[in-house]
Formats: sequence, C-alpha cells, structure tokens
Amino acid sequence: MRKFNVNIRPLIAAVLLLCVAATSNVMWGQETEEEQTAPPSIEISYGGFNIAYFDYDNLQEVLQQEYYLSLQAQEEGCEIYYRLTYQGESGESTLDWMVYDIYYSGDNTINLTELSPFLSYCVIVEAYAIVPGKAPSDVVSYDVPIATDRVSPWGVKYNDDAFEVDGIYYSINDNDSTTVSVTYHIYTYDPEPSNVSRNVTYHGMSEITIPEQVTYDGNTYRVTGIDSMTFNENRELVRINLPSTLEFIAAEAFLYNDNLEVINITDVGQWCKMDIDASYYEYNPLYYARHLYLNGEEIQDLVIPEGVEKIRDYAFAYRSNLRSVTIPEMRAIGDYAFDECSNLKRVNIEKVDSIGRAAFADCWSLNEVHTPSLEAWCNICFAYGGYNHQYSNPLFLAHHLYIDGEEIHDLFIPDEINTLKINAFAGCQSFTSLDLTGRTQGDRIHLSSYSFYNCTNLKTAYIDHAIISNAFEGCRNLEEVIIGDDMGGLGSYAFLNCTGLKTVKIGDGIIFEENGHQNNTGLFSIDGNAFSGCTNLTTVVIGASMRFISSNAFKQCNKIKTLQCRAIEPPKLYNSNTFTSTCYQNANLFVPRESLEAYRTAEYWSDFSHIYAIESIGDANGDGRLSIGDVTLVINSLLGNETSSFEAALADVNGDGNINISDVTALINMLLNE
Repeated sequence: MRKFNVNIRPLIAAVLLLCVAATSNVMWGQETEEEQTAPPSIEISYGGFNIAYFDYDNLQEVLQQEYYLSLQAQEEGCEIYYRLTYQGESGESTLDWMVYDIYYSGDNTINLTELSPFLSYCVIVEAYAIVPGKAPSDVVSYDVPIATDRVSPWGVKYNDDAFEVDGIYYSINDNDSTTVSVTYHIYTYDPEPSNVSRNVTYHGMSEITIPEQVTYDGNTYRVTGIDSMTFNENRELVRINLPSTLEFIAAEAFLYNDNLEVINITDVGQWCKMDIDASYYEYNPLYYARHLYLNGEEIQDLVIPEGVEKIRDYAFAYRSNLRSVTIPEMRAIGDYAFDECSNLKRVNIEKVDSIGRAAFADCWSLNEVHTPSLEAWCNICFAYGGYNHQYSNPLFLAHHLYIDGEEIHDLFIPDEINTLKINAFAGCQSFTSLDLTGRTQGDRIHLSSYSFYNCTNLKTAYIDHAIISNAFEGCRNLEEVIIGDDMGGLGSYAFLNCTGLKTVKIGDGIIFEENGHQNNTGLFSIDGNAFSGCTNLTTVVIGASMRFISSNAFKQCNKIKTLQCRAIEPPKLYNSNTFTSTCYQNANLFVPRESLEAYRTAEYWSDFSHIYAIESIGDANGDGRLSIGDVTLVINSLLGNETSSFEAALADVNGDGNINISDVTALINMLLNE
C-alpha cells in the first residue's frame, strides 16, 4: 500500500473561520432570523398647543387651544392600519380599518387631524403596522381625551345651537326670534388659508327642499335664510327647492357645489330682491346650477313682475338657458345681474333709472334691445369705471336698438332730451347718421364720455354742442363730422381711432350781445388726442373761434392734405406734437389773408411748409382773383394739357387732397355766388 502525507492544517483553519463567521453575524451588523421577522412597533401620541387667529366678528386676535393626534411607526416602508371609534348622537360607532402607506423617510407620522372629519367626537384610536416579510405589530389602543371636554380640535367645527327637523338643521336668527335660517351641524376645515371648509351635514343628499316654515319644540318659525357654509362643498347635491320666504343666502353657502344643476323657486320677485353675498362670484348658487326653475318649470323667457324696485347683484347671472328678459319700470338693475347669460338674445326695458357694472357682460348672443321711447332710454344711468364698464349697457353686445318696435337707423335727439349719459349708445350698430343740431340757443345737449363708443356703422355726425372725452371713440366707419357754431370744447380722445374719418369741419361760432357785452359761441379748444388714430383724415377746417389746440390732438393723422384755420389770431398750439411731422411737411395750410404773416411767424404754426390765404382757394392761376380763367386752367389740367402758372394747392377747392371734376364744380359755384 502506497502512503500519502496530507497536510490538513489549512482545511482545519478554513473550518474554524466559517465557524467564527457563523457566530459573528451580530457583530457584523446582520440580523438573526428571529430579528428579521420581529414585528414593527407603533406609537400613538397626543398633545395640545395654542393657535392665534383673528376673530373678524369681534375684531380681535384670539388664542385658542388646539389638539393633534398622530400615529408613528418605527420603521420605514411600512403600512399603518388604523380605525376610529367616535361618539355620535345615537352612541358609539366604530369605523372600518383604514390604511396609510409610509413611503418616505423621516418620522413616519400620520396626523389624524387632517384625515378624519369626526375627530372632535373621537373617543378611541386603534392602530397596527405591517412591514413586508414581518409579522404585523400588536394593535395599539388609545383613549382620546378630547371628546370628554367637548373642545373642537383644529379642523372641525360643530354647531350645538342648531335643531333638526326632517333632516334639515336650523338656527334661530339673532335679529328676529320668530325666524330661522337653514344651517349646518358639523363641518371640517383646513387651517391653511388656501384651503376651504367641507360641510358633512348634508352629504349623500341629492335633492333638498327647504320649507317656508318649521315647527320645533312647540314653536313655529318662518324660514328666511341660509347660513354661511351650510351646503359648502356638498358635491352630491343636484337640486334645491327654495321657499318664497327666503330673504338671504350668506357667503359660501353653496361654495364648491360642483354637481348642483337646478335651483327651483316659487316667486321671481322675491328672488330679485333676495340678499345673496356678492363679494365673490362663486357665492351665487347659480354659478354652479346654471338652471333656474319657477314652480318646477325652467325659466327661459323671464318676466320681472311689477312692483320690483331692484334686481339685485348677480340675480340671474350664469343662466345659460335664458332667452329673453322683460323688465318693467324699476329703480335699478344690479351689478352682474345677467352676467354670462350666454344664450340671452332679447332685452325689453320699460323704464330703469340705473344699470350696474357689467350687468350684461358676456351675453354674447344678445341681438335686440327694446324700449318704448328714446327719452326713457336716454334717462338710464349706466355704470362707469373698470375695464368692462360698457357691459352695463345691453346695447354694447346687442348692437340693435328698437324704439316702440322700430329699429333706429337715423338718430335725431329731440329738445326734451338734454343729456346723453355715459355709454348711452355704446356699441349700437343700428344707426348710420347722427343729428344733434337744430336745438335752440341755450338748450344745449350734453354729451358724456363714451356716449357713442364703438358705433361702428355711424357714417356722418352733425353736432352743435360740446363733445366730451371718448364720446365717439372707435366709430371706425365714421367719415364726416360737421361741428356747428354753438360748441364749447372738444374733449380728449373724442374721436380716438375713428380710422375711416376723412373730413372734419368746425363752425366759426356766433357773435351775440348779452348784457351790453359782445360774446361769441363756438369751439374754443381741442384737447389732447382728440383725433388721435384718425389715420385717413385728409381735410380739416377749424373755425374762427378756436383759441387753443393741445398736444397730440392730431396724432397719427399723416394724411391731412388740406388744413384750414379761419381764426384771425393763430390759436396757441401746446407743442410741436399737436400735428405730425408729415402733416407739417405735406399739408397745405390755409389761413385768413390778413393773418398770413402772423401764422408764418407763430410758434409751431411756422413749421408748416405750405401756407396760403384762404381767399386764394380756387385761384388756380395765382393772379389774385377768381375768374373763368381759373376754371379753364383746372379743366386743362384734368385733360392732361400743358398748363403754365398752375397752383395745384389752390385748385383743390374742396380740400380733399385731389384735383377732379368736383373741384371744377365747386369753383364754378364760387364764381356764381360772388
């Protein structure tokens, strides 16, 4: 037998190392099998702290004790199961187990104040934790002390003063112990200012009918209001039936009722005057419902009953199915009263003293406004101020005005109307001509700002009285403006962006005796930007009574060819920006012969390159007099024949910047009238 010498020392050393390793797992940080399967631990903590808040009812800062209740697991990546037992009116109730997954690192804490709307009534909290691969923890139970002293924790408010009848809660009104308001029983709220309250009183109710009166504890009360927060965030509510006794709906009563579809009322007049908090547009329940019913039938052609003095703010706003509205004689229509009635087509107004801001805003289907008389219409005061002030006037979107059933095309203002209010005819596209002349001296009509704003089909305007700022702004098809002798002033931006305007003629005024003194009427001044943006203006005649023209009065008016100023003394120009540099260079300025030198040396007037005497208009051959020779010269020019000594600027008799047969006719008429 052959013998082998084997060295077993290395093998023994390896075995010993494995044994040492097996017994050293704990030292190396590795868990034993028993430790790997040990259940996680969980703790429940409870405490209180003070929160400062501002009491708006009593205008003072208040310190209120609040509470927190939290569950804390000792390991990450676990699930915490918890359930609550709370004290209700019919005894204790226990909710089903709920789970909260912990995915983040940190203290692994659940704040139950944010999770449960019933924490103010909670008496027991139970919880356990699970980590995958481990046994669940023991159930930890905690008796909550908050319910015993009835102090609301942060996040819950209850109403102990409310009483319940047929599933609806009521509270007696402070100002009248015979009336009640519908109210809440319990709601939750988030302390963060960006979040809203959530009412849990009426959850699960899709239709609610509020009675006119209720009887409780032997007393009968009339139902007159709905308290703040009552139906707040009740997303199950689809329809609510309101009584005729209802007088007010407080702020946030229907806030976030996203599925509300129908509001059913029994009295339109009462709805018109009902006090609904309008400080925020979503406080109006119609913002969500959009459909208003009267005695079970949707209102599409609304008739306001006689005797209603005012339609309150937001009264019929957001009514998407409203087609027409008839308004009798009344004092006022409130702000946003018909805002966003997107299918409203016709408005009939008998007589109204005032219409509030944006009352007809976003009524994009409006097409007709009817009123019995022009005087009734002109007496309406429309709201002014803010970017959307024109929307107080339904005409701004309807465009068509009917007087006693007949649409207006040629507007004449009679003597009995002395004032056109702000926005009086803003947006009207019915009429093509406007005549404000023919009134007796001293019986002037007062034009207000935006009186004819955006009357885009107006082509000619004859005006004998002062024109206020922005009165004709945006009348882009207006071609000719004739301003008479009995004026005063022309306000800033009066004809702003009247891009189709070609001719402006301002009268000389009237000289008359009054109390032994000589006075005169006429247009004395033109304010800044009065004709700004009138980019096609070619002919301007300024009357003899003009004294002052402000900066940028003719801004962007680069096409002026003929400018005639009949004032003997050159009117003061505010600066060189009164006219454009193009106008100074290209326009022909005509002034009285006796004032030629005065204009040629006057500040800023002297910037005009071409200054002529008014009396020389028509003197085509420049010989200093009008004759048949001037007519012949103009005709030869039109025929293309060679002409000598031809003054083209003087041959443009009508001042339109062109020489044509109209100038020949005008020149012949001048000769015949001499």
